[in-house]
Amino acid sequence: MLKKKQSLFSLLLAGCAAGLLLLLLIPPPKTYLLHDLGSLDRVITQSLAAYGIPAGRLQVQTSRVDSLLTRRDYTVQVPLRFPATRVHIAIAQGAHPYGVKVLGSYNRDETALRLTLSYGPTLLRTVEMQFSEPHEPQPLP
Repeated sequence: MLKKKQSLFSLLLAGCAAGLLLLLLIPPPKTYLLHDLGSLDRVITQSLAAYGIPAGRLQVQTSRVDSLLTRRDYTVQVPLRFPATRVHIAIAQGAHPYGVKVLGSYNRDETALRLTLSYGPTLLRTVEMQFSEPHEPQPLP
C-alpha cells in the first residue's frame, strides 16, 4: 500500500513539474492595441480571402455611430456548402490579440450567419454571410 502511495505521489510530482516547465517555456500570446479599426478590416478581408472570397465581392455599408466611431457592416453571398464556421474561427483568432470578441448567430431559417465583432460593450463590425444556391450562367438565346 505504501509503495502505491509513493508511486502516485511521484507521478503527481512529475506532472506538476512538467506543467511548471511548460508555463515557463511557452511564451504568453501576443496582444496588440487596437489603434485603428483598419486592423479588423484586414482580419475580415484576409480571412474571407483565405476561403476564396475576394474583397471585391464584399458589400460594405458604413454607418457613423458617433464622432469617434464609424461602423462597417460587411455582407457577402456565399454558396450553401461554404465553410462559414471555419471563417468564423479564422476571424475570431485574428481578432483575439486585439481583445475583440467575435460572436456568431444564424438567422431563423439558417440562410445567413451573422458575426458581430465587439470590444467590450461597443459593436465595431458585423459580417453577414448569406447562403444561396450558386447561379449557373444561362446560355444566350
